[in-house]
Amino acid sequence: MAKDLQFSVRYDPAQDRMMLLAAFPDGTEVRAWMTRCLVKNLLGMSGQVAEKMVPQQVVEPQAKKEVAQFQREAAVQQADFRKGFQGGTPHPELGEELRLITEIRIKPKEGGGMHMRLALDNAKTVAWLIPSQTYWGLLHLIERQSHRAEWDLVAKVAPAEPEKPLRGERIVAKDKPKLN
Repeated sequence: MAKDLQFSVRYDPAQDRMMLLAAFPDGTEVRAWMTRCLVKNLLGMSGQVAEKMVPQQVVEPQAKKEVAQFQREAAVQQADFRKGFQGGTPHPELGEELRLITEIRIKPKEGGGMHMRLALDNAKTVAWLIPSQTYWGLLHLIERQSHRAEWDLVAKVAPAEPEKPLRGERIVAKDKPKLN
C-alpha cells in the first residue's frame, strides 16, 4: 500500500495508449488509459500551468518562462524515480478495470500544488490536490513514455504566445481522491 501519492505511467503498444496508475495515501488506486490526443493536450498546456506557478512578483514574460523552466527542472531533479510503484487496492467505485480519461483539468493552487481533475468514460470524475514536485514528476514520466511510444510530443514549459486561461476548479481532499 502506498504511503505517499504515487504515479506509474506505461505505454501499451497494443492499445497505443498510456496506462496511468495513481496510488493514494488511503490505499486506493485509480487505473486509467490516456490517449495520444489527451497526452498531447496535457503536455501542450503545461507551459500555461508552469507560468501560473511562478510567483506574482515576476512580471516580465521572459523572466516568467525562465523561472518556470527552473522550477520544473528542480522538481524533476529532486524526484525519486527509483522508488518502485507500490500500488493499492482498486478504488471501490471504479474497480480493477482501466477507465478511459476523457478530460483532464489542472489548476495551480495559490501557495503551491495543483488541483487535478480527471473525467472518466463512465461519467465519474476523480479529483485531488497534487504537490507541484509530484506534478512535474508525473509530466516527466508521461514525456518519457510518449518518447518511448514515438509520439513526438514535448511539454511546453514556456509557451511562445499566451494561451487561453484555465477554468477554475473546486478544492478537493488532500489525502484521497474525491469521486463524483
